[in-house]
Amino acid sequence: MDKKLDIVYPLINSVQDNIEFKYSLRSLANYPHWNVYIIGYLPPRVNKTKVKHIDYNMYSPYWHIITSNKLYQASMVSTISDDFIFMNDDIYIIKEVKDIPYYKVWSLEDHLNYFKQKNIMNSYTREILEMYNRYPKWDSFEAHTPIKYNKAKIQMFVNVFWVETLRRSNYCNYYDIEWVLVNSWDYRNTTIISDCKYYGSTNVYWCGNRPIRFSTGQEFVSSNGSHDNLIRYLDNMFPDKCEYEL
Repeated sequence: MDKKLDIVYPLINSVQDNIEFKYSLRSLANYPHWNVYIIGYLPPRVNKTKVKHIDYNMYSPYWHIITSNKLYQASMVSTISDDFIFMNDDIYIIKEVKDIPYYKVWSLEDHLNYFKQKNIMNSYTREILEMYNRYPKWDSFEAHTPIKYNKAKIQMFVNVFWVETLRRSNYCNYYDIEWVLVNSWDYRNTTIISDCKYYGSTNVYWCGNRPIRFSTGQEFVSSNGSHDNLIRYLDNMFPDKCEYEL
């Protein structure tokens, strides 16, 4: 990586998210970066001298619309680095990394066929179907990992092509971004890495009815909902406060 980038978190007011966010902030020690920005809700235990806050409030029953609007707001902030990392508050960097790759999960056709086989039809699958009808050769980048965006590309892209729940895929396909292939454990229910919902043969924890398998070789993990075992795992890995906490 040639230069450090800023980190941007879109946050909402949630007790669960605040707990997760603490460990996400601590995990940033594993990725060289410049400033940390929060767009939206500012948790009370954040060190305001170390974190830059952008006040942004909007209501929508659809979380992805709020997130998309916060992403666009980030692209309009002059002090944020031209390229920046859009980071969810439930993602943790558990291994030192120098760059954030783009993860291509599978083809849009495979993505759609999975939901058809499972007889699942919701707003998300309808948008995938719409996208497949328009661009059948496009790929899915819907891995739940940090992603690098460019401000100028976001500002241009939002005026050209924007489907909320497939924002990552459309951005990466539209700009023909180089990618790294991963297998999606989330969708295919395999024991191979996905998303950043962990895999491996050891340390199996459960979130709801899904096992999350942690592997020492993986760079990211996502909480996919708060769970005591997961929190203990994160607390063991990141026991100390970071500069971004009070």
